[in-house]
Amino acid sequence: LNKKFNFAEDFDKKFIFSQLKTILKKKKKNLLYLIPIGLKDVINTQNLKTSFGLSGMKNFTPGNNARLVDDLIENNALIFTKTTTAEFAVHFIDKKKNINPHHKDFIAGTSSTGSAIAVAIDALPITIGTQTGGSILRPASYCGIIGFKPTFGAIDRTGVLKTNDSLDTVGIFSKSIIGIEDTFSTLSRFNNDYPWTKNYLENLKKFKKKRSHKVGIFNKNFKLISNFDKRILDFTNRFLKKNSNLKIFEINKHLNLISKIHRHHDIIYRKSLHYYSNKSGLINKKISRELKNYLFYGKKISAKNYLKSLDFKSNCNKVFDTFFYDNYDFIIIPTTSSVAPRIREREKNDTCLIWSFLGYPCITLPVKKKNINKMPFGLMIIANKYNDLSLLNFSKNIYKKLNV
Repeated sequence: LNKKFNFAEDFDKKFIFSQLKTILKKKKKNLLYLIPIGLKDVINTQNLKTSFGLSGMKNFTPGNNARLVDDLIENNALIFTKTTTAEFAVHFIDKKKNINPHHKDFIAGTSSTGSAIAVAIDALPITIGTQTGGSILRPASYCGIIGFKPTFGAIDRTGVLKTNDSLDTVGIFSKSIIGIEDTFSTLSRFNNDYPWTKNYLENLKKFKKKRSHKVGIFNKNFKLISNFDKRILDFTNRFLKKNSNLKIFEINKHLNLISKIHRHHDIIYRKSLHYYSNKSGLINKKISRELKNYLFYGKKISAKNYLKSLDFKSNCNKVFDTFFYDNYDFIIIPTTSSVAPRIREREKNDTCLIWSFLGYPCITLPVKKKNINKMPFGLMIIANKYNDLSLLNFSKNIYKKLNV
């Protein structure tokens, strides 16, 4: 499978058998007992190389595990392989490592592409990715699988490539919501040692008491909607109308505010990316022209404009967090503006980056209708912060109905 789809970066049979021997001796069957898991190649592993998608770092071994890797090992999961990523987890990935499993002429995504492909072709049941813009949600949508981006900070990022302190989020790919739940529960440590995680459990209790749920949707008043394929929007609207237990409300407030997010995200991300790439010596390594240009743009952003964008982010969160909490349980929208673009076509803006900016948990569920270029697409559900468990619970019923 890897020869055909190029989703793996480092793989060591001896390491896998060594893990098997250790796990079988323990005989303790945790949620992830003997589950093979792939890790995006920006996550430190002591026994596998970590190249961050850079050709000049193919033989780099960090010498330690990321915190989440230790958590997986402690819970008897199998660290199986590193999965391909874009250069420094940005946008630029070799087209040979970006083959959509549904059709070779279409892309599979960008930064967390290898993790999405590995699940889509059934090479692995669970993989871990990261998202700063849309790097989990987009590949999952394009490849027809489930992608989950939790609340910002829900999964520890120690030992994971840092590109932006306020945006980088660790997430999970699978074809099973239960698999995502088990992995998320393992990595999020819901216990008394982490008192703030009680928010997730308390919110889940409140959610289960509700008989119906208020769902926000966007209409044509939201300018970004014009990017979306009409057939995908029509399918989404028909699907939502069929679900009688959903109370549907159009979102008409703060549209101008969230429409500005793409511009401010770009400033915050590029400035931070230039800082961390410069600090790591990346600029002096062999990188593509596209990445160099991207980093050069970040260098030109002034500290004043960067701080203005951070202020905007803080204000945006204050306003929209309250609005979301007061009016809706969830927001539902197609994950991407279209099915996967053809190779060399540009992706149109969607809302994935907005939810990364606001730090909300999101899940994309596959719609396998294949009536647009015979390709799948995703339906995305967004919840307010610390409602991850409620989101996963709610998504189970939606997923069943999507694929009846």
